[in-house]
Amino acid sequence: MLCPACNTMNSAMTVRCIQCNTLLIPEAEGRAPEVKAVVRSMNSRFYGWVGFLAGFFIAGIATQKLGPSLLLGFVGSVLGRYIARRQAKEDG
Repeated sequence: MLCPACNTMNSAMTVRCIQCNTLLIPEAEGRAPEVKAVVRSMNSRFYGWVGFLAGFFIAGIATQKLGPSLLLGFVGSVLGRYIARRQAKEDG
């Protein structure tokens, strides 16, 4: 693999250039912090909505009333976001 910075020839599996230490395979370094933040935000929203809908429909089927459905939907949303936050901490 040819280094774009110093034109040194490196092996195909080299992550960084042996001459100038330029990153040759970006995927080897992991995700950028900006990407991690966006993924965390999207997961939090997704889990929040899934939790809300699950709580809302479970309470709606059980009670047939809007008040308890909204309350349990809110609780489900908070629980979903909590699960997303715990998962993000485990992933690093």
